[in-house]
Amino acid sequence: MRWLIAAMCLGVLTPPLTDLAQAQHSAPRFSLAFGPAWSGWVDRLSGVHIRAEYHLTRRDRPMSLRAEVGARWTPTQGFSVPTILYGEGSRYEGIAQSADLTLGVAGSVTPWPAARVSPYLLAGVAAVQSWNRSEAYYRAPDGSLAQTVPAHSSTWGSVAGIVGLGLRARLGNRFFCLEARRIGTDIRALTLGTALPF
Repeated sequence: MRWLIAAMCLGVLTPPLTDLAQAQHSAPRFSLAFGPAWSGWVDRLSGVHIRAEYHLTRRDRPMSLRAEVGARWTPTQGFSVPTILYGEGSRYEGIAQSADLTLGVAGSVTPWPAARVSPYLLAGVAAVQSWNRSEAYYRAPDGSLAQTVPAHSSTWGSVAGIVGLGLRARLGNRFFCLEARRIGTDIRALTLGTALPF
């Protein structure tokens, strides 16, 4: 959170410049973002998120709109969370893997669209297709096996809201965005993106 406050202060101190506004106007419409992601209210899996964006409006406006497609993948990993199902101190443990694809539209609002550094807020909606595979068991408070849960795989689709905040910066002729976002109630990602020169 400190980096966001520092970035906002830097954005206030950096006045919009004509050449920056021109650069924003001529910026490529395609962007690619990549970074770590987390999901799951029970298993709390971590993995990677990649996203391609196409800016439907110019970037030198206080409000902009973009279409995006993204994917998140987590390698197979273990989890262990407390539960009271078999008494105080019992745990739900196992291994799981998950992935999802998203297709959405998001809008952003920035107070200084032509500044060299500018924070922004993000909101949108996405269609999400998710896959999950897990094997799990319950441990009693003394560490013994209390119950096994059959291995299962599942897939489901949903519509989810997108909310986030970010920091857009121009370094030379390149544009970069550092963005923290949440998709629905289950997926969180921190990505670094850049405009692609085509």
